Amino acid sequence: MPALQAFSADLTGTAMIRQAVTLNSMAFQLARIIGPSLAGLLIGYFGTATAFWVNALSFVAVIVALARVRFTDNAVSHSMVRPNSSTPGAGLSKGGPLEAMAYVRSQPMMIDLYLFSMLFVFFVLSTMTVMPAFVAEVLHGDARVLGLLGGISGAGSLTVTLLILPLVQSVRRIGILVSGALIWFGTMLMIMTSIANPNVSDMIERVGHVLGISEPVVVTAAIFGYLQGMAGPLVLTTSMGLLQQMSPQAMRARLLGLSSMITFGLQPFLGLLVGYSGEHLGPANALWINGFLLVSCATCLLVFRSSVRSEAPKPVSPPATVPTSKVVTNGEASTASVVVSAPAT
Repeated sequence: MPALQAFSADLTGTAMIRQAVTLNSMAFQLARIIGPSLAGLLIGYFGTATAFWVNALSFVAVIVALARVRFTDNAVSHSMVRPNSSTPGAGLSKGGPLEAMAYVRSQPMMIDLYLFSMLFVFFVLSTMTVMPAFVAEVLHGDARVLGLLGGISGAGSLTVTLLILPLVQSVRRIGILVSGALIWFGTMLMIMTSIANPNVSDMIERVGHVLGISEPVVVTAAIFGYLQGMAGPLVLTTSMGLLQQMSPQAMRARLLGLSSMITFGLQPFLGLLVGYSGEHLGPANALWINGFLLVSCATCLLVFRSSVRSEAPKPVSPPATVPTSKVVTNGEASTASVVVSAPAT
């Protein structure tokens, strides 16, 4: 993941990295719509093994695409250029994660971006641990219902990616925007868990019967899943795009690797805790706790960290580029550019 993210910046240039991250998010959210829905159908009709086989075969397209990218030796040398004296982090000796952590400590806004990503992974992605149990025990559904919820959540994310993200590229107070998105997700998650209350579910059933809706409880959960999905791109895409834009080129891969380590690397441990709470407190209560903690932590960041409320760095000017790489398509080589150095942000 860190290599892929740093490689994206090499292909697009620092000045366009946020647009590239948004474009990547569009593909990701579209896959979130098709993937879970298709998996639910495959599991329901053909079994789990078939879903895994189809998923494995889907990687062939990615492997072929990566194999067709060609970089010259000159491209590799330019990608290893250290920042100049005017670039944040300039003059740093070659180092590993400790150097990256030392740099992050000097950048309060970068710390905020890590915290935002950490909260999203800890309290949003960890909900997937108990979501199957929530579908089975609360919604009384099967793999197809779980696939439906995953797909509808991806639809909410895709809607925001297409309609909202292009409008927020120029927003200066990114921290307020991302905090609001986290609070929105946590609130929608807590409201959705009220379906587990028998009185609430009975009321939803009665209203659905009057409106002629089949499985109104599942439909209600899908609506809140759609609303929850709207927060994802505003958090991850915005944070990751700004993080890449703020990272000195020579340290970008390490800073992105640090992001992966403290977010996705620690997520499985949160999954264990959420799964444990789901087993002993019930899946609905485990999800409610996740939503409450997310709202509380995001609110604390917004209130107590002034850097969250401050303006983000201005977009960098287009960096100098040289035609150093070639992307081979249809047997023909077309020249691309790789960033020589990342200007100061």
